[in-house]
Amino acid sequence: MKKYKTLSGAILIATISLVFSSSYSYALPEKGVAGQILEILSESGKIPSGTFLGKNKVTLTYMKFGETMGPKGSIVVSPGNGESSIRYTELAVDLFEQGYSPIYVIDHRGQGFSGRLLPDSHKSHVESFSFYADDLKTFIDTVVMPQIEQQRLYIVAHSMGGAIAADFLERYPSKKIQAAVFLSPMMMIYDDEGRTESELLSKLKLGCFLGRCNDYIPGAGPYQPKDFSEDNRSTSSKDRFAIKDTLRKVYPQIQLGGTTLRWVKESINAIIKIRSEADKIKTPVLLMQASEDKVVDNRGQDEFCEKSDNCRLVKIEGAKHGLHLERDQLRNQVIDQILKFFN
Repeated sequence: MKKYKTLSGAILIATISLVFSSSYSYALPEKGVAGQILEILSESGKIPSGTFLGKNKVTLTYMKFGETMGPKGSIVVSPGNGESSIRYTELAVDLFEQGYSPIYVIDHRGQGFSGRLLPDSHKSHVESFSFYADDLKTFIDTVVMPQIEQQRLYIVAHSMGGAIAADFLERYPSKKIQAAVFLSPMMMIYDDEGRTESELLSKLKLGCFLGRCNDYIPGAGPYQPKDFSEDNRSTSSKDRFAIKDTLRKVYPQIQLGGTTLRWVKESINAIIKIRSEADKIKTPVLLMQASEDKVVDNRGQDEFCEKSDNCRLVKIEGAKHGLHLERDQLRNQVIDQILKFFN
């Protein structure tokens, strides 16, 4: 029996029975993991842990896992598009168990528990992609660093969060960040029809010119729960697929639907620039690529790492986009790589 403690107004993570076997090393048991996460969160005195003001005075939130300074340092997590901070509870348990604490997970603007940007709160939207990295800098400077003092600090970032972290490291070089891990980062958006970024931007600009910039992209709409299917693009783990909808049912304020035209336009313009300026990053980066990714285009990750002198690329064969949500056989490879890189 293990006890995990988190600090955000004294969150006490419930006593959890960990079943150790050769099938997994670090995670909570994959079977029924959504229920385990709810049990952990139900013991929390405060969700989210705290707030701060981001760009243009948007109220942003975060979760903080861990009361004391871990012997290996602290970690800031930058989630993907539409993800909430509490979806990273399992990863926080993994990293806490390995000696990292506190672990901070930011809710990016327009998602999670943070302030929404349009009257339709289900629209995933952003005014300028650069605001995400500005928010991350404010979070690290005003919330994280005053609490951890001189402790070593690392970044773990997924999908859109990887692009945000890359933009942050390019525009705000800092010796405070020891290393960063990008999990299937959004360096190029995958398009089912094989259209180039220029072709997509032309259509998006036309839509904005016609006054539809804040509309959902075609085929998208408000949040709808989804049943697991083998052809989903997130994960091959049915249990971890269930985490998102389980959390959104219990915490309806984190529900989010599809993206707007402006979000896609801003994102494409940003990642083109991020790829071109990858050589500005001086922080060591481990980029983990999912071989079966159909959310982001892996060619963008290849280009980014080729441009950077400080990027190491590792491909996880057989994995889908959500590397931190994959089945144990694949996910354990991801956790192992993170720990080895930070060590």
